[in-house]
Amino acid sequence: MSTDNSQPPPPLTEVARQRFTDHRWLVRLLAQRAKARGVSAPEKELVSSGNLGLMETAVRHVGLNGDDFVKVAWARVAGAMLDHLRAEHRFSQVLGRLAQGAGESYLADIATSRGSSGETTELLRRDVAEDAMGYFAAWVLGAVTGIRALDPEQAYVARQEWHRVITDLGAAMSELPVRDYQVLHLRYYEGIELKDIAFKLSPPVQYATVTAYHRDALVRLGKRLRARGIKELPSHAKPDGE
Repeated sequence: MSTDNSQPPPPLTEVARQRFTDHRWLVRLLAQRAKARGVSAPEKELVSSGNLGLMETAVRHVGLNGDDFVKVAWARVAGAMLDHLRAEHRFSQVLGRLAQGAGESYLADIATSRGSSGETTELLRRDVAEDAMGYFAAWVLGAVTGIRALDPEQAYVARQEWHRVITDLGAAMSELPVRDYQVLHLRYYEGIELKDIAFKLSPPVQYATVTAYHRDALVRLGKRLRARGIKELPSHAKPDGE
């Protein structure tokens, strides 16, 4: 028998009403935290959307008490506030375009290097699967570092929704060899072009060599991200038109 998820919620009982009243502090707390992190939406809008989440929890989870209720209510109230903010912004499309741009830049660098001769071309000759791994890592780095370019409210929503990706990316970066970390940090977090990174390394290297470093670092990072279960960006992060 199929379940009809469109059924209206249970009626508001006196128990649910009291539960809602007793936990409105939770809504105010989460709204204040959001404002402290740079959200520009009026606090009353956050409280209003949060109250809807709290009311839904109070009605649907009458059997929960104490900390169990607070845990469920916390998640639902925060989710309701994010739903409100998400409806006002399209940050995911911005980050999707940045991710796509980083991936395409990676492929362009690889194509340029493979057009050169001798040792560098041999150094960069790998399986297509590894190129795909590097592209994926560039995609993730381009999107996550792009969060800094968003306005405070969009950045807040992005960091909440992408918490796992951001956390796992930081952990995977910390596991890389020093040179890999240095090249990727300079390229994505500081926005320095590869041709300029070549002169910042000690000792300085040729452009073709730093391109090889960049490519191999991305492949290693991509493998670490996959090992942590990160196989794609959040599903809503798509460039316009996709």
